[in-house]
Amino acid sequence: MKTVIFNLFFKVIPLLIALIFTTPAASQGWTRIVTLPETEFTCIKVIGGKIYTASENRLYTSTDGITWQMEVITNDFITPTSLEVFNNTLHIGTFFNGVYQKTITPNASWSQSLNGMAISSFTIHNGELYLSTFGAGVFKKINTTWQNMNYNLPTFSYNVSKVVSINNILYAFAGGNGTFYSFNPSQLSWNVQYYFGGLAPGFIADDVLKTTTNTVFVTRGNALLRSDDFTQTWNTDAVGLLNGNNRLIYQGIQSTYVLSLLFNDDNGINYTHLQKRANNAPISTSWGTANELLEFYTYGITELGNKVYLATERGLFVKTDQSLGGFNPIAEKADITIFPIPANEKINFDSSLNVKEVLLYDVTGRVVYQNAFNTRTGAIFFSKKGNYIAHFLFENGLQHEAKIIIN
Repeated sequence: MKTVIFNLFFKVIPLLIALIFTTPAASQGWTRIVTLPETEFTCIKVIGGKIYTASENRLYTSTDGITWQMEVITNDFITPTSLEVFNNTLHIGTFFNGVYQKTITPNASWSQSLNGMAISSFTIHNGELYLSTFGAGVFKKINTTWQNMNYNLPTFSYNVSKVVSINNILYAFAGGNGTFYSFNPSQLSWNVQYYFGGLAPGFIADDVLKTTTNTVFVTRGNALLRSDDFTQTWNTDAVGLLNGNNRLIYQGIQSTYVLSLLFNDDNGINYTHLQKRANNAPISTSWGTANELLEFYTYGITELGNKVYLATERGLFVKTDQSLGGFNPIAEKADITIFPIPANEKINFDSSLNVKEVLLYDVTGRVVYQNAFNTRTGAIFFSKKGNYIAHFLFENGLQHEAKIIIN
């Protein structure tokens, strides 16, 4: 399956790797979670303090990385690619099977939409959910249906690697000639932009990261581009990075990780170069101070607590990083106003930071509401009377909890 994903997602010719000496993952502190199957885990994300990860047609969740719950998404074989929670509904994007979704309520069932499409990413933009596809462009969710958002997007740019909200503008990183597009909602049109001032044949974004400080990174093969002015200009920021076929990039609480993936069709062995440096490091700061070479292909990375998790072709791996344990996001202060309290069915919030997600817990600790945001102001709509704890997750990793009363 990784052969198909690699060839279709990244469209690069595998490099010949003559000989690689690698230290086993276990000796570098990585342990496979043996309570989960040794199968391909193709996506992973922490949402609301819970790990969501998927392997084939099964979803696994955990709040501590120790105890895991499993549920079957569908009886068909699928390859999950992306995860997002929006309007109390979990969405799982897949490769050629569209989107599976279900509400986060007891005994909810899965439904499917956009069957036949290859989903590459989800994003929350101005309180609405969007997705990108390989081959069909961009879609926006309206109630329970998906509306095509291609408008004037050229058909040769319908392969969209990622859709991202940057500085209150929706971007589609699409096309194979060094192009990406910003959306103008007043004109319902996509405006083409270039990384290098003009066309660059063969340059397709593999991965895109918008950091908490609005720096934007784009990976392509062995290239790593960086913009510090909301995509207006781009510079190379790859000092110390080791080569691979393509790259993933992820921002954790303290560090930004780059995973350079080496795909070898000749001997069937794949590798991951994992490197990291401090968040907000100036451009041209070396990535070479922390290098690990792992003997598997990696599809995703995330952090929870003082642990780092890798979704790989050989299962889910975990490593303890004690440096992460010093950050208590709830103990740090976040500037947010929540009103009115008590409320009827609408609770407003006004924050100095972007709110990424809000959860409501009832008195038993059960999640009764979960929604993703990407805004400083917004509203929670919930009408069931009672006392609740509202949990706010901010873009920079800080969190805030408050008591909510619904009359």
